[in-house]
Amino acid sequence: MKSLCSALTIPRRGEGGEEMHGVLPDIDEIIELFVEAIAPNGKGKGRCDAAGRQNLSFFIAGTAPGDRITARVTGARKRYVEADLVEIVEASSHRVSPVCPHYELCGGCQLMHLAYPAQLEAKREIVRYVLGRRGFARDLVRPMVASPRELRYRRRAKLSLTEETAPGLVAWHSHRIVPINSCHQMRQELQDGLLSAAPLAGEMLPASARARYLFGVYDAQGERVLVQAAAADSTEATNWFVAREREVKAEPHPPGRLRVAGFDLQYSPECFTQINAETNELLVAHVIDAMSADAGDNVLELFAGVGNFTLPLAAKAKTVTAVEWPQATHFAEINAEAAGLNNITHLGRNVSDALRQLMRAKTRFDLALLDPPREGLGEVGSTMLCELSPRRIVYVSCEPVTLANDLKVLQKHGYQLAAVTPFDMFPQTFHVETCAVLDKK
Repeated sequence: MKSLCSALTIPRRGEGGEEMHGVLPDIDEIIELFVEAIAPNGKGKGRCDAAGRQNLSFFIAGTAPGDRITARVTGARKRYVEADLVEIVEASSHRVSPVCPHYELCGGCQLMHLAYPAQLEAKREIVRYVLGRRGFARDLVRPMVASPRELRYRRRAKLSLTEETAPGLVAWHSHRIVPINSCHQMRQELQDGLLSAAPLAGEMLPASARARYLFGVYDAQGERVLVQAAAADSTEATNWFVAREREVKAEPHPPGRLRVAGFDLQYSPECFTQINAETNELLVAHVIDAMSADAGDNVLELFAGVGNFTLPLAAKAKTVTAVEWPQATHFAEINAEAAGLNNITHLGRNVSDALRQLMRAKTRFDLALLDPPREGLGEVGSTMLCELSPRRIVYVSCEPVTLANDLKVLQKHGYQLAAVTPFDMFPQTFHVETCAVLDKK
């Protein structure tokens, strides 16, 4: 397989430092392009060899590195051009036929037309590109850790419902719902449970509300799917229902169960848990190894969830202070007690408030771990974390751009990036999970 590492480039600059751009094409103009890489938004990044256009970047969904194509221009701006695929003139060796019949219409997957090894390399290049743009050495990014499941990996999902309550997914960059009868991302059990519940979604809500969404979580330990319907206003969500063997029954507040790193975790289906259980096992093992905690270490964990990393960390460290919202903290405490671990302090509050509290108390930690949502920790939170002076920070991220922004703040305060390992938590999509390790200089 040819390398995908020709990858993403920054527009070249003239002798005076100004960016050199080509002659912008007209809307609806048909242009021949060569696709060089996958961009951070999942689209192919192409170049045009025509005179005056060599410096323009073209972005085209559904294309693969190595494709030679024709595309119709849909938008032209100073820095880039958006286009729709018209014809594949010469197909890339990385291109495969998508297994899902809904792929070309549905927005759930963006890379199913790429062979899986090519997906892994493309996503590693996305991480290298994003970090490189922020001044970090691209060689710090290690090879991608593949998902044990390329398909049928999701244990959580959200379906949209049409006016007729038919289940579907929203088309890419659109509000249009594409009806589906299968989804190759979902675990088979999750798919079957959600599709069984869809005709009953209207009965799950008050008569005044129309069901717009259907949420599902596969509880592998209980061999069941936890299902909830919601109206346009998510505050009108119902209690959860249980789908098992195509039967759907109401069950208020059903806890789910998940086994991670040898520990049994209970959780509310509203709590965050990773969607890919098999890749999560690989991630947890990697994080615990990267932390290198021993019996004398005091560890701070931010965005701790229900104990995904907390319990295996506490089994090695002196103490763990775990910060998370109260609902997840409630289950984290249950899980810690069930595991017989009494060296965990749970702070059920906002991460910023917890950091301020710890700073006022002049608490110091040997190690810190964080697994924030897509928004990242932010400049203020990153600065406060540095005030606690851990010797090592391990940062788990699902968004390379916010990771890079936070890494710059941590670097400014004396932390040096040692390595970044990307994990394929989300096969067939452009999303990528990463684990960054930083040491205090």
